[in-house]
Amino acid sequence: MQGSQRMSFAGLPSVFWVLWVGTLINRLGLFVVVFLTLYLTKERGMTVEQATLAVSLLGLGSFSASLIGGVMTDRIGRKPTFVISMMVTPVLLLILGSLQSHILLITLPFVVGLFMDLYRPAMSAVIADVVPEQDRVRAFSYMYWAINLGAAIAPVVAGFASKIGYPVLFIGDAISTMMFGLLVLWKLPETRPLAAAALSRATNPFGQLRIVLKDGLLVLLTLLSFGLGFMMFQTYSSLPLDMSAHGLSDIDYGFANSINGVLIVLVSLPAAAWAHRQSRSRVLTLAAVLWALGFGMYGLASTALGFMLATGVWTLGELLSAPVGNALISEIAPPESRGAYNGVAGMAWGLSSGVGPAVGGLILARGGGGLLWMICLGVGITVALGYSTLQRSPRV
Repeated sequence: MQGSQRMSFAGLPSVFWVLWVGTLINRLGLFVVVFLTLYLTKERGMTVEQATLAVSLLGLGSFSASLIGGVMTDRIGRKPTFVISMMVTPVLLLILGSLQSHILLITLPFVVGLFMDLYRPAMSAVIADVVPEQDRVRAFSYMYWAINLGAAIAPVVAGFASKIGYPVLFIGDAISTMMFGLLVLWKLPETRPLAAAALSRATNPFGQLRIVLKDGLLVLLTLLSFGLGFMMFQTYSSLPLDMSAHGLSDIDYGFANSINGVLIVLVSLPAAAWAHRQSRSRVLTLAAVLWALGFGMYGLASTALGFMLATGVWTLGELLSAPVGNALISEIAPPESRGAYNGVAGMAWGLSSGVGPAVGGLILARGGGGLLWMICLGVGITVALGYSTLQRSPRV
């Protein structure tokens, strides 16, 4: 087993590992998104509806970042898009952590989300540029592993740091983002293929997006990802509020949330090895069923252990769907449109992070957690049915 693990890490280019290290550093400091609703309600005295609206605008900024970042990735290059994202975001985070005005606290997250996620299409494009197709599921699995190693640690650290003061969260997040940006400046070369760059520059960006959006498979995958994202972003907005309503603490929420990262760190690599041998449709359908079951279990939970178990179930679905879904997007995208394809696919997560918290907060405030989690169960089952249709596509 140890020998096969060593072999499994071989063969990936150094550029990939630059991104891997930078991602790990950045995610270890991902404090603000996880605790934003609690910060706005407890520290700034905002209502549940106001706080979840602010998180929704953060998500709408991320949605815009997917489109803008995708076009920038193809037209000006991968590295410039990274640098702009990583250098502007820390400044915005520090400003957000110092604001008092409720109006600004609600609206500025849109700008933060825009610059925070501007680099994401570029990162996926770099991986597709430098990693051979047969190794991409493995590469995306390792990247996902790094993301969730940070996710396993960051919420717990943030939970204790919030006891010192919420401004510490904004400062730590800004520092980790800046460190990623400096690493990109120092070590990341431009990976955009020359022929693809010339073709992208010769195409009107809006015309390029129209061409990309005519790909029915991409549109279907984006819609299904939106359903998963709707559920995912409840864990950053409605879940901490529902746990608080059950008398649980910020630290309880931090531990429940960290189960997601811990399981992915422990299980994602062997799961990816299994998934690589299965059909894409089968893996994604099974993953969506696990998402549905886990979020449905939140409706039955009343203790920290119950919420942790529910998180564990849907996490098994996430660790299967994320690397396989990312690899599938890179496989169907032509080189000159890798940024645009990843940008369109990323729209699902940006839009769901915008719609999910607002809709989830409204359902939670008016109908309670039980109703919200049963709706999530239905969304997950619908997504599973959608993924099951992929077995009829010759491109999957």
